[in-house]
Amino acid sequence: MLRLSQYPSVQPPRIGKRSYCDQAIRIDTTTSDRLFNRPSTSIETKRPVESNTAYQKRLKLMLENHPDLATVRKIEASIEGTMFAKDLVLQKHIIEAYSFHPTGLPDLLRTFQQYQSQWRVDAVTHSHVVRSYIRSDQMTEATAHLKHMIAQGIVPTLGTWTEMLTHFLKTGKFQEAFHFMSNFTEGKIKPHESAWFKLKDAFSKLNDFENEMKCHEIMKSLGMNPPNVISLPQIPPPDSNSIQVENQDEISQLGQRPDENLAEWKQRLIFNLNSTRNLNLVRAIEVMTSVSHLSKDDQLRASLIDQYSRNPENRNDLIRVFDQFESDGLITSPYVWEDVIRADLKAGNFENAAKRFSKMKIEPTKRTWLNLLEFQLKTNTPENALEFLCQKISAKFPPPREAWFSLMWYFTKKGLADLQMKAYRQMKNSNLKLDLKNFNILLGSLGKSGKIEEMDNVFQDLKVENVPDSLTYLHLIQGAAEAGRSDLVEGYIDEAQKIEKLPITLWNVIISAFGKV
Repeated sequence: MLRLSQYPSVQPPRIGKRSYCDQAIRIDTTTSDRLFNRPSTSIETKRPVESNTAYQKRLKLMLENHPDLATVRKIEASIEGTMFAKDLVLQKHIIEAYSFHPTGLPDLLRTFQQYQSQWRVDAVTHSHVVRSYIRSDQMTEATAHLKHMIAQGIVPTLGTWTEMLTHFLKTGKFQEAFHFMSNFTEGKIKPHESAWFKLKDAFSKLNDFENEMKCHEIMKSLGMNPPNVISLPQIPPPDSNSIQVENQDEISQLGQRPDENLAEWKQRLIFNLNSTRNLNLVRAIEVMTSVSHLSKDDQLRASLIDQYSRNPENRNDLIRVFDQFESDGLITSPYVWEDVIRADLKAGNFENAAKRFSKMKIEPTKRTWLNLLEFQLKTNTPENALEFLCQKISAKFPPPREAWFSLMWYFTKKGLADLQMKAYRQMKNSNLKLDLKNFNILLGSLGKSGKIEEMDNVFQDLKVENVPDSLTYLHLIQGAAEAGRSDLVEGYIDEAQKIEKLPITLWNVIISAFGKV
């Protein structure tokens, strides 16, 4: 009698549908057939105890693991003439599996024609055909198939565009890559935006300014927003002879290395800029890059301006670099404007800072608003600070809520309730809403100043936009009690009792208020 204990490495398959399917691929077919006295079968053949669903799942799993070409052919042959020959899912997986083998192109085309005669082909399945042509180095056929897809109104996947472009670039056919992309710019279906950025970046790394500019113009005509094209500077940098070199070895190592591409060199320079406090090193990097393809790179430009803005003594360098790029309309980051305006304020020149601020064509950062407001409050009267924000209400970029909140908090600390109410009215007219925290601050300030009518009016606005909390009623009851308004105190207490759990602090205020009124 045959005992399984004699074969400890082989476990009998369980008949349960899921467990058998999970272990089907792991079992050595020849050994199991010998043990259970079955005729020997290949692994792609349906087993007697295997359901149709389990068999389909097993074949799908085998195809997803990218088997060799012979195995794919065996799988296709095993289902020929069966119900699985017209299975949509299996056919798609067979086409995909063939696409990973350059010599499997004839098999793929044969299977694809059968598939196309039965079902509508989607973009993913078309991409497998294009991939097979690419791996067989038949770019003319790949391009023709792509055009055939587009003519049928099928939008190619991002992977299809990327694989086509990558093959051109890897083989050094940059002009062919540009012509390939350009040929698809007229119809309704155009190359994916990421593919254009990839091509533009490739020309940038080659220092091919002419083709990079062509890509830039095409991208803009297609409604994309490409970064500014790098070009040679028009305004000369500081004279390299004027730089007093303290560490010549450190500066000499900043040049582009023979084994380093442009992107790697740029990242190394930015790292040095962000980690140094040596002004001479910063100037040396500016001189070094001024005659290279990095002369107007966005990231490098921002790092240079950031370094020069950290010390008021570097203001001349900062203004020179900023004016150079601003005159070309290349300042696209609001943070660069923030650095320059902050440098003007550190030098005590609010007039220049205000002029630069008014010239901005992009939305300022919140920190820029706060820096200007802080300078006004330190050097001018609070009325001037309020007037500064009021003048900007009708501008293209009005003051943000944070600037108003900061100003109102300053008025609260100084006890300037009248100015606080003016600021609140301006915010209300500009459709800027206060949050509950700032409403409570305003109510407390008005209550302490004895402006009870204004306080009650603000409270009515609060109930429209927010739900009052215990702190709201605390300020209201305290303010009304100090003013001797028993009618308001009773009304506020009645409303406060709607809160489920009143804190002990509010009860103490209520008791104290009854004593006062």
